[in-house]
Amino acid sequence: MKKVEVVKAEQVKVKPFRLKDFTQIQKSKVGKKELIRLANDLNLNYSEKEIDFSQKIINAFLAGK
Repeated sequence: MKKVEVVKAEQVKVKPFRLKDFTQIQKSKVGKKELIRLANDLNLNYSEKEIDFSQKIINAFLAGK
């Protein structure tokens, strides 16, 4: 059984939801070594062409393009 604490509405702080508060620090670029390590950790088959394409897509997304 879980304990529940009852509070009044005035005791609750309300802040706007900001996605950046819940995401990790964004990097400016992702390297090929990181993508290769991630693919290996996930047991994925990949080619150099796929790694290049993934790197371009992810870096463009992080740059906000």
